[in-house]
Amino acid sequence: MSNKFNTKEGYKTTMTAGELNRHFPSMTVSESIDYPEEEFFVDKDIMYVFISSDTTKVGIYNDIESPSKVIDTTKKVRRIEIIRDN
Repeated sequence: MSNKFNTKEGYKTTMTAGELNRHFPSMTVSESIDYPEEEFFVDKDIMYVFISSDTTKVGIYNDIESPSKVIDTTKKVRRIEIIRDN
């Protein structure tokens, strides 16, 4: 995705989890059930996706369905997805 892509509010793929967390102080991240290397944060119809590994995660999860506060603030947003429930 182009680094020039921004949401209406100015959020973009070059932002770190920490920068996004400053805009959303109560932000929690979740681990993807289908793709364990992905963690995400959803605000309204926009999902911010982080790519992680076993040793570097944005959050710490007790189980797959429990969200986490942001722990690693240095991870960058890898992609932004627009989601809608129809």
